[in-house]
Amino acid sequence: MRGTIIFTVITAINKEVQKTEAEIVKPTKSVPSYEEYFPRFKKIIDPIEENINNRKVTFIIKTFNDDNLVIEAITEMNEEKANKIHELKSALFNRCKEIIQEYNPSIFFEEYIFFCISDYDMTDRFIKKKSAMIASLLKDETAELTQKEIQETISSQIRYAKNDINIIEWDGAFLLDKKKQFKDTIAILELANIQLLNLRILDNKLQEELIKIKDITHKASFLQIFTRSKDLHYLIRMRTKSLLEFDAIENSLKLYGDWYSAKVYSIAAKKLYIEKWKTIVEKKLDTVRELYTMIAQRTSESYNLLLEFTIVLLIIFEIGLAFFRL
Repeated sequence: MRGTIIFTVITAINKEVQKTEAEIVKPTKSVPSYEEYFPRFKKIIDPIEENINNRKVTFIIKTFNDDNLVIEAITEMNEEKANKIHELKSALFNRCKEIIQEYNPSIFFEEYIFFCISDYDMTDRFIKKKSAMIASLLKDETAELTQKEIQETISSQIRYAKNDINIIEWDGAFLLDKKKQFKDTIAILELANIQLLNLRILDNKLQEELIKIKDITHKASFLQIFTRSKDLHYLIRMRTKSLLEFDAIENSLKLYGDWYSAKVYSIAAKKLYIEKWKTIVEKKLDTVRELYTMIAQRTSESYNLLLEFTIVLLIIFEIGLAFFRL
């Protein structure tokens, strides 16, 4: 069994980089007409070639939507070295992080590995014969897996033509295609990981903001009502920014119709728990809204109390003036 390993590391970046023209990744297994929704990546430097663990590795660096950086480490795969994949992944991850450092990366990373195979006879025969090894590679597991675990891993698959197959897991994907048409499937799976990464980053931001809001809600002093307007404006800006980021994550990948790409994404989203992450973020956004409402209501009540107190003082003052006039 020979093929290609593509180890991918994805992060968010804050540094503006010089980019080339966007590369549009068009579907090869179905041809929808909505070209504006095809994945678009921009390569930012020429490929880098290095020798790692006695392997020739090519590094390709590209961006998505200008704020996500993807680095692909590409090397040959053969069955003789399959038991050393764990060591290779560790070495590639460390080297990818070193290369990415100059782009001011986030502390959050996603890593994903693709095993792209085109040298095989019949798909079903190949999968049956190599199922244990495929499951071990996808789960990054050196221990011998049970037959149940192997079957569960292999069952997470999608097929288009009679003699090709994609097996998708949390940590990687095993792609079989005699025509070597892997690029569109890889792009979809990378975008799913980009969504996961950005949801994790947004969730972390919201968690930090909720801690700040907790301090704001503890400002119970009557005299601090004059500073709450500033706090409320801060909450509005923060929630608006978070909603826009969440919307951008949702819109980073649009797949309409019963396309092959949509089916691939559906499996990946399930494996990566993307919907659950969305639910977590949505709940925190709702919490921010509820806290804003509570603080706004408390502020309004404090202003009303202050107004009533001021009116009482004015009435007393008027009565006092009238008394002294007598």
